[in-house]
Amino acid sequence: MFCEIWLYVEAKILGWYSQHVQYEALKENTYLIKYLRNPTEQMKKMVLSNWGLSLEYINNPSDELKIIALNQNGCAIKFIDNPTNEMKLLALKQDGLAIEYIDNPTDEMKEIAVNQNGCAIKFIDNPSVELQTKALKQNGYAIEYIDNPTYEMKVLAVTNSGQAISFINNPSVDLKLLAVKNNGLALEYIDNPTDEMKIEAVKKCGDAIEFIDKPTDEMKEFAIKQNGSSICYIDNPTDAMKLLAVKTNGMSIGEIDNPTEQMKLEAVKMVGISIQHIKDPSEEIKLAALNEDPWSIDFIDNPTEQMKWIAINGDPNTIGSIKDLTYEMKLAAVKKDGLSIQHIVDPSDELIDEAYKQNKRSVRYLQFTD
Repeated sequence: MFCEIWLYVEAKILGWYSQHVQYEALKENTYLIKYLRNPTEQMKKMVLSNWGLSLEYINNPSDELKIIALNQNGCAIKFIDNPTNEMKLLALKQDGLAIEYIDNPTDEMKEIAVNQNGCAIKFIDNPSVELQTKALKQNGYAIEYIDNPTYEMKVLAVTNSGQAISFINNPSVDLKLLAVKNNGLALEYIDNPTDEMKIEAVKKCGDAIEFIDKPTDEMKEFAIKQNGSSICYIDNPTDAMKLLAVKTNGMSIGEIDNPTEQMKLEAVKMVGISIQHIKDPSEEIKLAALNEDPWSIDFIDNPTEQMKWIAINGDPNTIGSIKDLTYEMKLAAVKKDGLSIQHIVDPSDELIDEAYKQNKRSVRYLQFTD
């Protein structure tokens, strides 16, 4: 309520300013159109092109403004009295769910709607089997709005959206297996899954291990191979599992308590910036991280000269993250990438010349005095 009052007051104040100021204010907050008196046509077009539903706040909009609104949000049709067929079709092509606001849609409109968003079937009375099938091909979750779906429809639903199994009553074993093969996270919605289902689920999505009570070591390994970070769902993982996790996804080192030096090293070799999750990394680990990704320098306290050089040679723009640069480092950076001069305060004439030689576009970052 307070926000509404403030917007109302802000719009009133804006009314005292020039149209240019009002236009710029609307660019920042299109919702002000609700309270702004006598907005210009240009203001209306700009607002509608960014927020089609603002059509609600525009008095007697022209057909052109309606079209602009519908191009941005098909559901703006709910604010149009007696829309033309052209407007209806445009709305549905933009958002199939707009069919909710269209009286007596034609077969063509229904088909456009479900082809754009299968869940539009929710707002269609007595849809044909053909229309239901098209809806499911577009979005498996449309099964939620289909009464008494056939087995073929159920298969289509879980093939397109594995988690659509949650809307199917008493699914067969085959349907459950198909669901997890298409989306491992569908396992969450399956009661008493078989071991085969569990394995297929974690093979497809490692994080599905979260939904398995007492997973076997085989399941854990499949999960980690698919996604190293899934180790966060595994109680008391073995050292072999931890090592596998960081080899699969270096960032998973952040999920591991008391990692060994080998684990840390494998992690940064895989993803250099995973060093941010390593407490007091050794020099070997820092160097390995920098060799994998020069931007690892962002996460290294007090880097040595050698480390700085590795970063700069890997990406000259890292000079923006390095403190206490030597002149030689700055020179090497601009010789390799002239645009890196943007990170240098008060560059010398030599640095400017070398940057410009390497890339003439570096001139945009240079300040010249008379």
